Amino acid sequence: MVFILANITKKQIEDWKKGTKKFLYSPSVSGLRVKRNKNSFVWVFVYGDKRKPKNTSGNYPETSYTIGNIEFISTRDAEIKAFLIKSEIDNGIYPDSLKYPKNNQITLGNYFTDYYLDYCHKYHTAGSQANNIRVYFKSLWNKPLAHFDANTIQNWFNTVKTADGKKPAPTTLKQRYGALIKLFSVASGITEFYKVLDENPLASISLPQYTIEQLQAIRQSREESKKLRRALSLDEVTKLRNAVKEYGNEKKTVENELVPRWFNLYFEFAYLHGFRPSDIVSFKWSHINGSMIRFTPVKTQNTSQIEIIENLSPKLIPMLTEWRSKNSSEWVFPNKFDITRHMGDKPHDKAWKAIKQMSGLNLQFYTLRHNYVSQKIIQGTPLYAIARAIGHTSTKQIEQHYGHLIIDRNKSGGLE
Repeated sequence: MVFILANITKKQIEDWKKGTKKFLYSPSVSGLRVKRNKNSFVWVFVYGDKRKPKNTSGNYPETSYTIGNIEFISTRDAEIKAFLIKSEIDNGIYPDSLKYPKNNQITLGNYFTDYYLDYCHKYHTAGSQANNIRVYFKSLWNKPLAHFDANTIQNWFNTVKTADGKKPAPTTLKQRYGALIKLFSVASGITEFYKVLDENPLASISLPQYTIEQLQAIRQSREESKKLRRALSLDEVTKLRNAVKEYGNEKKTVENELVPRWFNLYFEFAYLHGFRPSDIVSFKWSHINGSMIRFTPVKTQNTSQIEIIENLSPKLIPMLTEWRSKNSSEWVFPNKFDITRHMGDKPHDKAWKAIKQMSGLNLQFYTLRHNYVSQKIIQGTPLYAIARAIGHTSTKQIEQHYGHLIIDRNKSGGLE
């Protein structure tokens, strides 16, 4: 069967997003529309449920089925999906009649392997979250999802160990549990295809209270992390840049032509703008308009719709132009095995290891983000402007983690 459909254009969607109307209707499939939610835009298909009695207007009650986020489902795919759903409804098969595995029959291990890994691949979510679940929750692999409760989490909290047999830091446990919460939110219905639970059993379960010793460990960890939140010295910056240049020049294309390596550009995004690695790999060319970049940080996409709107550093413009001429993907940093996807969560690991050896500096890659914030503070940039530039909704975290720099700046009056 051939479907001839009139697509909603990308321009129509972009124009509609700028307005206030709740729906954008498909011109080709009755019932299909784009819906404006609080934090997202999704495809929905609205249909009359003939299983229920007609209302006072003589129509069957309307029911909606969410097809998925417009970021991940193309217009044509949404229209074809809606057409197929409509055909099934005409034959008496409704979307909510789909049979999912009973929630007492699927274990964490089965769900992770059969559902969650596919979800991570399809929606380009951070692979590190999946790996955290695989490593830290292996002891619960055979436990059914529906049987998870407060006792399950308490026992895990008390017994979990790192690979070398040590008790993980409290902050690490919080991050790992957050990864498990994400899996359960997918299992309980972020998107219907991966739903196996009627409700999320972990929705109201927090990690157990820390002991006094653990709280002391948290404070010590924070003090140690403050040492990393500093501005790089001129000598350190020079050594890093020389190492990045040397690393890039060692790499050549198949034609033996020297081109800007992806890592050179990746490094400048982190150094000049303080962008997170997860944001850098998620950049599409559609996010860049001339010398302007506009995107919603990956970390906050599900909690807030704050946008980062920044003028790109002049140093980046020629590099982007050169890189764009050799890149046919929609992603600025495409996966070399599949250009329809972006690079993995931390593609810089191998390159950064080489950079550290070349420069003689034992620095984390995330230090580039700390340096960006620190330099801005020292230069006297308003804290709110810094927060917006790095994707924070308030200045609270900057004040908490970089307060020592703020004090120094106030004493010295800025750059020395």
